[in-house]
Amino acid sequence: MGGLRRLFQGFFCNILGLLLCFLIVTAEANTSLSLFDFYDEKALDGFNTERIGGISKEECATRCLMGTSTVPLGTCLSFDFDNNGSGACILSIANLYTPGATLATSSPVTRFDYYHRKEGSMFEKYDNQALSGFNNQAIGGSSPGDCALKCLQGTTSVPSGDCKSFDYDRSRNLCVLSTDSKDTQPSALGPNTNNDYYHRKNPCSDGPCQNGGVCTYSGYDSFSCACTAGWTRNTCETDIDECTTGAHNCDQHATCSNAPGSFSCTCNQGYHGTGTTCEVSVPPAVTQHPQNQTVTLDQSATFTCVIGGDPTPSVTWYKDSAEISTGGRFNLGETTDDLQNTVTSTVTISGIQRGDNGQYTCKGTNSAGTESSEAASLIVQERPDDISVEVTPLTFTALHVRWTVGVTGNLHVNQSEVSYRRSPDESWSEAVVITHESIGSGGHPIGTQYTLEGLSPSAQYTVQIRARNSIGWSDPSFGTGTTLDAPPGPPSALRQTAVTHESVSLTWQPPPQAGVITGYTIQYGPTSDCTEAQLTRMVNSSGTATSYDVQNLTAYSVYTFRVRGHTSGGPGNYSDCITTRTAEFYPTQPLSVEFADANSCNCDASGQNRTIMLQVRWRRPQTINGELQGYTLRLYHGNQVIYVTNTSTALPGTQLEHVISGNDAGELQPVQNYSVTVSAFNNVYRGADSDPAQAQTSDGCPSAPIITTHTQDGMCGIDWTPPLKSTGDITGYLVTTTATQLNSGSVSVAEAEPVGSTDVQNLTWTSSLDVFPPNSLISVTVRAKTCAAGASSEERTCRVERVDPPASIPVVNTLDTNPTSTTFTMTLPDISSRNGPISCYHVIVVPMESGESLQQLSTRMGGPDVILTPDAPLPGRTTPYIALAFSGNNYVSGDVTIGNGEACTDPCCQFAAVEGAQLPGNKQLSPGSSYTATVRAYVSSGGRRKRATSRTQKSSAYITPVTTSGISGNQEQGSSVGGIVGGILAVVVVISAAVVGLVFYRRRQAAKENDLVPPPLPPRWHAGDEDELGVIGPANLDDEVTVAKPKPLLSVKRRKFSSKKDLDFRQPIPIEKLEREFNRRRANDDQLFTQEYKALPAPFGREYAEAYYNQENASRNRFRNIIAYDNGLVTLTPIEGVAGSGYIHASYIDGYREERKYIAAQGPMDNTVDDFWRMIWETGSTAIVMVTNLEEKGKKKCSQYWPDSGEKLYAADSEDGGITVTLAETVPMVDYVTRVLLIRKAEMKSRKVTQFHFTGWPDFGLPRSPMGLLKFRKTVKSALTPNCRPIVVHCSAGVGRTGTFITVDAMLDMIKEEQKVDVFGFVSEMRQNRSNMVQTAAQYVFIFKALLEQHMYGDTEAEVSNIHRYMQNLKTIDLETGKTGIETEFQKLIRIPIDKANMRNGNLPENVSKNRLLQVLPYDTSRVILQHKPGVKGADYINASFIDGYCQKDAYIATQGPLDRTVEDFWRMVWEWNSCSIVMITGLWEKSQYKCTMYWPEEGLQAYGDLTVTLQEETGFPEYTLRTFGVTSHKDGTTRTVQQFHFHGWPEVGIPDSASGMIDLIGQVQKQQQHSGNGPITVHCSSGAGRTGAFCAISTVLERVKAEGICDVFQVVKTLRLQRPHMVQTLDQYQFCYQAVVEYLDSFDHYANFR
Repeated sequence: MGGLRRLFQGFFCNILGLLLCFLIVTAEANTSLSLFDFYDEKALDGFNTERIGGISKEECATRCLMGTSTVPLGTCLSFDFDNNGSGACILSIANLYTPGATLATSSPVTRFDYYHRKEGSMFEKYDNQALSGFNNQAIGGSSPGDCALKCLQGTTSVPSGDCKSFDYDRSRNLCVLSTDSKDTQPSALGPNTNNDYYHRKNPCSDGPCQNGGVCTYSGYDSFSCACTAGWTRNTCETDIDECTTGAHNCDQHATCSNAPGSFSCTCNQGYHGTGTTCEVSVPPAVTQHPQNQTVTLDQSATFTCVIGGDPTPSVTWYKDSAEISTGGRFNLGETTDDLQNTVTSTVTISGIQRGDNGQYTCKGTNSAGTESSEAASLIVQERPDDISVEVTPLTFTALHVRWTVGVTGNLHVNQSEVSYRRSPDESWSEAVVITHESIGSGGHPIGTQYTLEGLSPSAQYTVQIRARNSIGWSDPSFGTGTTLDAPPGPPSALRQTAVTHESVSLTWQPPPQAGVITGYTIQYGPTSDCTEAQLTRMVNSSGTATSYDVQNLTAYSVYTFRVRGHTSGGPGNYSDCITTRTAEFYPTQPLSVEFADANSCNCDASGQNRTIMLQVRWRRPQTINGELQGYTLRLYHGNQVIYVTNTSTALPGTQLEHVISGNDAGELQPVQNYSVTVSAFNNVYRGADSDPAQAQTSDGCPSAPIITTHTQDGMCGIDWTPPLKSTGDITGYLVTTTATQLNSGSVSVAEAEPVGSTDVQNLTWTSSLDVFPPNSLISVTVRAKTCAAGASSEERTCRVERVDPPASIPVVNTLDTNPTSTTFTMTLPDISSRNGPISCYHVIVVPMESGESLQQLSTRMGGPDVILTPDAPLPGRTTPYIALAFSGNNYVSGDVTIGNGEACTDPCCQFAAVEGAQLPGNKQLSPGSSYTATVRAYVSSGGRRKRATSRTQKSSAYITPVTTSGISGNQEQGSSVGGIVGGILAVVVVISAAVVGLVFYRRRQAAKENDLVPPPLPPRWHAGDEDELGVIGPANLDDEVTVAKPKPLLSVKRRKFSSKKDLDFRQPIPIEKLEREFNRRRANDDQLFTQEYKALPAPFGREYAEAYYNQENASRNRFRNIIAYDNGLVTLTPIEGVAGSGYIHASYIDGYREERKYIAAQGPMDNTVDDFWRMIWETGSTAIVMVTNLEEKGKKKCSQYWPDSGEKLYAADSEDGGITVTLAETVPMVDYVTRVLLIRKAEMKSRKVTQFHFTGWPDFGLPRSPMGLLKFRKTVKSALTPNCRPIVVHCSAGVGRTGTFITVDAMLDMIKEEQKVDVFGFVSEMRQNRSNMVQTAAQYVFIFKALLEQHMYGDTEAEVSNIHRYMQNLKTIDLETGKTGIETEFQKLIRIPIDKANMRNGNLPENVSKNRLLQVLPYDTSRVILQHKPGVKGADYINASFIDGYCQKDAYIATQGPLDRTVEDFWRMVWEWNSCSIVMITGLWEKSQYKCTMYWPEEGLQAYGDLTVTLQEETGFPEYTLRTFGVTSHKDGTTRTVQQFHFHGWPEVGIPDSASGMIDLIGQVQKQQQHSGNGPITVHCSSGAGRTGAFCAISTVLERVKAEGICDVFQVVKTLRLQRPHMVQTLDQYQFCYQAVVEYLDSFDHYANFR
């Protein structure tokens, strides 16, 4: 449709154009193209606004007239038409008259044509206006462009020549043509918001006529231009070329030149004239030349020049080639003779000056050429001037004067005059006149010279010079000069200000002034003499400086120096000498270092490693460079320095030696390669280390073999595997057996008896049980042998249940020296039950015949072991009788009375009865009769036989016979009474026998169940928590068995101990003996501890715990066998109507010398939380100590009784409205959390309660170290005042951990006051109020460990305000030990044993190669565990340990520098444990030793297993390099940013001089942690112990310093060493930790403000 419309429009326009040809008198058709001028084969270059393809030239003209969106109506001034192909129209808002536009020839020629719109812009637009009332034709559906075209081309109603304007209605797209306009109807044009008014311009309005042409028009479609001369064509745009057409009037001897709109005529060469007329020319000729002139200053001079030529020449004057013009002192004059064609020219110079000297010429110029005159000279004469004077010193009394006369005045200078003076105040000296002969002619500068003598030294003179010519003397010129200085005197006050090993800095005072010092000479020599012969060295300094550094001297040598000054007059005298010594410097290396193990075997006979003694020998260094103070020995294991010591023994000697002891150097190992270096040191410097000397330590004690099987079936045997650590060549094995009594009934330790040792070569041993002592627990151990037998294996035991009678019974030698007629006294001996439990003891009395000896008695009745047995002769069966009998536990050694008439009531009275024997009984003896006796012991057969007669026995030897005294009279009178009494006694005996028989029967029945042999002590008791021993569930009366009411503990008599080896547990232990007593109790698998713990009071009966057993309270008890006794029970105010509301399972416990200091309570249950808070409120307690977690081992231990945040109401049902508990603050630390709780009741004032929650108690067993609990206790104690009572302590049951904490707290108070501990007594007292306090034997031992820990290591905290005083004390040497406090602390640290049994994972065969050093292995309890890899053994292992920080558990990962084979494991650890910070404190190489693998890419990225590490950025800082890595997991594509801080500030040897770099590093790492989260910080050096430990220690210590103002380096390092061995490895590193704290604090103005 668009094409048809354009075709129709073109057709219409053509037809309309033809019609208009008849109506308008013009030469052109009135089409769109008729409105354009046509330029064939032309194009407008560079102004192409819009290109429209595929249209005709006519439509292109229409588009230009009507406008487009790009070229609006009225803006199109021309267009190019591209004839190529289907044609293209190029519209332009410029035309050929637009500045910068160029109408270029088409290229190719026929391609383009240019169309220029004749009238320019055809319409003027008036926005929002309309011509009202003069509307001739309205045309709808038109655009402004269509409307303009209609107006231009005309319509039937409004022909083209008549249309003067149109209105365009925008709202209706309506065009309104008009034959009027604002010109014809000015008042009709007015505002109209819907219309725009378009005013048609007349053809002349845009000034179409060019070059001054005048435009006239007769209508809107035509105009004409009246052109000015020289222009032609329609718009006068074409220049007329008069020279070509001949339309000019130039002379024949002239040349015509065309110009736009005109022309010009120029006479040819050799002619002159106007161009319209030209005549022949004559070149210039000088007829009179200017003449030379000589004048004086200020006179005048005139030069004249005459020049002829036709035309008359113009004249120009020159001075030295520079043109002269009229003005100033120069005046040019000229006279012309037209007849002769000559010109006379003059130049007059007035007020002649020096600069007018020169050559003057004139030059004539006309059209025929130029001519110059000869040069005339102007000579200006004057007095001499411009004299330059130079004065230089010759000597200190003479000056040399040289002068030059710059201006002679163009005359001879015939005289000069010289005079001088020292100062302006002085008169000039008499002038010296110098006559010159023929110098300075021609006006050139001249020079001459003169010497002034007899002057003063070092004096400045002013010299005056004048010169004279024929005109007169010059003005004076001046110069200054200074005579040379005289030689100076000697400098004074020569001294040295600084001395180094190779230089001496000298200063002196300058000599008395004799002039300017130009330098100094320092003369010196290695001597103390001040003579020219000895001072053979010399150095010079320039300038006036009075100091000099003499270099290249020999260290620690005497030198003598003197100095003299120099002036321009020469050197002066030397100063006095000084003598000094250069400073000390580094000694050279010691020579011939030898190194060896002093022991041939490092294992002693007991299987303990000897202290390794390494002997070092060396020779004195060649050069000490100072005063020798001693030698430093550095011991290396591999590349790691493990010990440094200084020795100052035998310093004068040449051959020296020192022994390094393992006691000092730490844990030296047998069969290890060590190296040592020796360096000398003087007062200042430590010299270079010697070359390392190597040595291997001798064989040591092998580790324990591992027993794999244990045989016990009539035999005793073991098999084993070789030890993991042989520490030498295994030469065999030593099997050792000991026997321990099975039933040690006494409190003393059942001591092991050695049986024998057997050497074997294989890995097995077996022996029959028959060869061992009876009734024994046979302990078998095996030790591997190198040079000696090593550590003992685990003990395996075999039971020898065979029992024998005692081997012997001690002879009773006590003789009663005063027997009565019916009694005598004998002493019962101590009888050993070693061979079996003794069930019965008999004291057998044997009546003797008069005069019978013991030997005769033995023949008649039998020996002591035979009587009263079936094997005895008849007299031996019927005559002896059992006077006394004792059951096994009732026998006590000591004195007894024989014959007191008492009946034998013990069950053992009937043991071993033989036929015909007398009835047992201690019947009265016959007066005057002889008796002997024996003590017999019966041993149980172990229950294998039923008959009592099968029991075996042993008897003592007969005692020395005793004879009773004779019968007195009183005794005879009492015989009848005795008969009566005897009858009565017989009845009593019968009754007693019946009772005894019944009792005996019952005990026999019990013995069948329990036997008389107590079970052997277990090797280890169960070390679990109290809940393992508690019975879960509320108490129920039906579950309990009635227990006899016990006697109060304090009323129990102390047992009499018969052996000095037995312990009285109730005796307090002096603190100085605590360590010894602890070790004694720990011996033999804690056997004494076990006995002591078992001796504690057992639970009491129900009558002591009525409230506990009350059925109403059963649901409030967590356990059935944890009893709160009535006498210590905490009671609550009962709630009316609530049964049991006055009861809570909590007990008052006394502290050390303080009643009811504690409340021991069970952990609240869901149904007792309200009761718990009622108890807190009613007792006024402000402190809660919680020593359990809410859940352990998957079991609920305690209900949470505080809100997580905000406040919570408890006991809401109570009458007073309940208790509101608000959590105000929570402070988490590594092992505990402190919570501040605010409690209030109704409108009462709130109360602050602090809860101390210990979280460091593991789910299983006990803490590995008591350090955490001790620190927790100190936190509790420091936070509370004596008014904070009672302290509520609870765990789960409220007895085990609760009792442990209370006991530790109380005993530490006791130590402070009495220097004693009484754990047994205190725990016994606690059990009076609450059963089972300290619930397991392991907890009981733990209490002793805690007390011993505190005693041995004490309080090492220091407040930062006293840090310098504290450090001063630490650095003070103790006169007794010879060590400083820091050294003593470090010695304590290195004595802490390495827990090798806790390193099993690191010693596994698959993991050994992953360790850089076998001495530094992670403890199993703190090692970092990696994720398992299926099928890869040991994939979870890496040599890395978790390390606790100040307030964050596992804040650090301490690890070794990765090996080549562990780099992947290292990155796995960083990824799996989300560590975003790595601190590296080692170089890859140090001291030419490989320290760490480069575990990151140098650039780009690198894959390590399932992870890819990309180096993103590397930035260098003064002491560390910061690398940023992107770590990407291949499994899920996630990426983390990890930053590595590579510290370079730690030297290869020793420690940094300053800790500032380390402190800054710690600060930067902490900032990184704040951005990346709280994952562990990975820290490594080479071994992951020494420098790594120092970093972790300093970080932790500084955190506490900032938080609390407390410094405790010792405890921090101790904690580190319990988590990873050898942390902070050397004394230097330990001291560096202290140094870091001091430097950190010193960076603040006042310690109180440092935070």
